Amino acid sequence: MKTSLFYNARIFPSVHSHPFHWLIAQNGRVTVLGREKDEIPRLPIEARFDLQGRVVIPAFGDAHVHSLWAAKAFMEIDLSGAQSLAEALNILKESKTRYQPGQWVVGRGFNKNRWKDGVPARVLLDRIFPQNPVYLESQDCHSAWVNSLAFTNVGVKENTPDPPGGRFLREPEGAFSGLVLDRAMERFKNALPAPDEQQLLQALDRFVGQLLTNGITSIHTMEGAQAFSLWEKYFLRFGRKMRVVFYFPQEEMDELIKSGLYSGYGDPWLRIGGIKFFSDGSLGSQTAAMRQPYENQPDNMGLLLFNEDELLERVKRAESHCLATAIHAIGDRAVQLVLKVLQQTAALRKQHGLVSRIEHAQLVPPDLLPLFRQYGLAASMQPIHIADDVEIADRYWGERSRFAYPFRSLREINVPLAFGSDAPVAPADPLKGIFSAVFRKSRFQLSKPTWTAEEALDVWQAVQAFTEGVALAADASAFQGSLLTGKWADFIVLSDDIFSMPAERMLNVNVEKTILDGSIVHAV
Repeated sequence: MKTSLFYNARIFPSVHSHPFHWLIAQNGRVTVLGREKDEIPRLPIEARFDLQGRVVIPAFGDAHVHSLWAAKAFMEIDLSGAQSLAEALNILKESKTRYQPGQWVVGRGFNKNRWKDGVPARVLLDRIFPQNPVYLESQDCHSAWVNSLAFTNVGVKENTPDPPGGRFLREPEGAFSGLVLDRAMERFKNALPAPDEQQLLQALDRFVGQLLTNGITSIHTMEGAQAFSLWEKYFLRFGRKMRVVFYFPQEEMDELIKSGLYSGYGDPWLRIGGIKFFSDGSLGSQTAAMRQPYENQPDNMGLLLFNEDELLERVKRAESHCLATAIHAIGDRAVQLVLKVLQQTAALRKQHGLVSRIEHAQLVPPDLLPLFRQYGLAASMQPIHIADDVEIADRYWGERSRFAYPFRSLREINVPLAFGSDAPVAPADPLKGIFSAVFRKSRFQLSKPTWTAEEALDVWQAVQAFTEGVALAADASAFQGSLLTGKWADFIVLSDDIFSMPAERMLNVNVEKTILDGSIVHAV
């Protein structure tokens, strides 16, 4: 049994607790906490770490990532830095020599809402890659930019109808524009060649390294059997370096049920969380389902991917088989639909002790807020998106954007907040997420006005949502989320005191050490 002493620190085991001076971890668990005047037990301590007066808090969790996508992002063209169409096209031109004729060109991360000099168009990709099919996924993963050869390769012709829950956007004369939305993306994604497994494992290790550097020791990933198998192989090759909870796609629900699997099944490293459903699209692609049309788009109210009966049938099936549900809902119409469905399954959740959740919950008008609490739901939200969403929410939702990201309103009625990033849609960086939850600034710029200041949290509350809230949303509060004795010894050492520092310094804070299972796994 390994015993380690971490001392000379300001250790906050949970939100608003008085700080302790030292901590003993044994066999991966917190066993003793002490203050400066407390006598350290006479134990055979194998390692002692002087933390030099730094602030220590529980390690961060991330309640919503896509780990396989995030790993693949290291292998694809990165368009996330393109602030204009011209910049995106230059990045693509510079990458051209990497591809042989006929090879798929794959990239991700573009955000057309930032561009003032044009929009993604099929013909622009045709000029750069006349001999290659091209698939470029947007930052929000709800639209893709493709070229003519991609349409040809997947058998989509100009007379092909839009699939349910998706669209092939067209020019006024009827030709494809090159943007495809939501379920229209599936034909293209299914045609992409599978990456080499060994390269993918290496890429996943890069993602894990990024997570540990940012103080994250546990993630909830919204992926299926392929990613689950990859994580099993990852642990065999690289060791246990991350705690992973899986929310499988609804297409794989029947296989889980046949196998007798349920929420909570697994071990401290790889565990089943439940089933992930989609109810609508996204704000960035203007496919989030709205009660009223988007501003200046009178015919667009977004996309609902299920009607009430369809979604209810699926949620009932999941929850009756002890599988918690995590349902993507961004627009107010989608949030309303999901709440109506979850109202009808509340007794099932109570019967099986399930924690179900709404993912994103970006636009929640006041009449819907109390229903989160009434039906016993967690709100899994991503404050880091505020940096990108302020301008487009105001542009496409107008006055309704005052109901966006209602952190304080939900917290004040005791709805658990579980914060994450949606990586690779946004960086898995909780310190930036905390900044966004507290200051609500466009592009992280303090000079910008505070967006809907009445919904801002304080730093303690934001930290709680990245620690205790993440644990609660996966029904894991008994062993993680705080540093109370008996819980996992997962914690981080910060370079500065985020609870008392000036706002302008917060984005310069970094994680000096990450401790997982009582061992240091990242240090600077």
